[in-house]
Amino acid sequence: MEADVRDLKLHVTPLRAMVLILTVVLLMVVMAANNRNSAFGRLSLESRVMSRIPAKQGTNCDETEVETVINTELRLSLREDVPEVKKDCLPCHVVDNVKTLVLFVGYPRSCHSLVGSLLDAHPNMVIAHEYNILGKWGDMAKSARTKKQVFNELYRWSHQQSNTIRQLANGQTALHRYSYGVPNQWQGDYKDRITVIGDKRGGLTSRLLTNDKMDGDNSISTIAQVQKALGIPIKFVHVMRNPYDNIATMALRRTRLRDTKAQKAHLHNTTVVDAIAARYFRRLVGGVEKVKKMPYPMLDVNCETFIKNPVKELQRLCDFLGVPCPEDYVKDSSSIVHSRPSRTRQYVDWTESTKSFVAAEMKKHDFLAKYSFEE
Repeated sequence: MEADVRDLKLHVTPLRAMVLILTVVLLMVVMAANNRNSAFGRLSLESRVMSRIPAKQGTNCDETEVETVINTELRLSLREDVPEVKKDCLPCHVVDNVKTLVLFVGYPRSCHSLVGSLLDAHPNMVIAHEYNILGKWGDMAKSARTKKQVFNELYRWSHQQSNTIRQLANGQTALHRYSYGVPNQWQGDYKDRITVIGDKRGGLTSRLLTNDKMDGDNSISTIAQVQKALGIPIKFVHVMRNPYDNIATMALRRTRLRDTKAQKAHLHNTTVVDAIAARYFRRLVGGVEKVKKMPYPMLDVNCETFIKNPVKELQRLCDFLGVPCPEDYVKDSSSIVHSRPSRTRQYVDWTESTKSFVAAEMKKHDFLAKYSFEE
């Protein structure tokens, strides 16, 4: 009997040891797979995104299209690690007391992200970054086109984006050159109530409104449907920048010359500049003009003026949106604004014909007529 027990122990012990080892190895594999916030994971994600996304237009004081995709994928990959919204949904009294929906219209690389992030820091405003409500509206189920559903989605988007920024050292991945995190304020959250809720998607909004498949009547109809479903007024914020700098930065990004490793690279390909200049006025400026003809209030915000005097410009934005402008909010928000905008036009070769084309096109639009190449 004793011999049988000894034999059993000799037989079982190695098996148990093997099971234990396999269990530990399995746990290590699972932990490694879930560790998506590691430096290796972030670099790997950026490499995958860069490898499959074609060269895009670029930015100076706005995030690039590639950065937007990386931000989105990181937010999704970090969903298990990022805290969810404090409550499953916004309280009914908060939803019912929202007074205004604000949408952005304009151009890529023109300070939209900066302005949107500062508004999102306001205690009574929630601005979702790149949610694209107009682009998604047609694909939404009718049951999702309600005030409660849309506002909760915008709130969750803002909340998760702000947490991702904090998780990634204030948004500075390998591709970021600016941080939009405002200290001590309310990015991704609100205090007591939400008066203004919105979606920062300026460049795409302009392109959607000039899409060949979306004529004037349809574009107006989509915005009108959103307003009717939500039951509150819509206001537009139009952020603009010197077109020469806008076009130059878009060209530098399109040719992958404006990244963290080649900030001083010079573009000599004037064909790319010509093509982007033509598209800039046809698609982007055309979209802004279309919105200006619609029956919705719009505030023009000059990027260069905003950077030079953020205190005055934030007050102007608050007045337009009908919210108070607390002193601490203005102070903290102004603290992250750079002292001057970048003149990227100097990093691009311009033909005289392209410079003349841009100058002539600017004169056709009151909001761009004051700009010049020498400014």
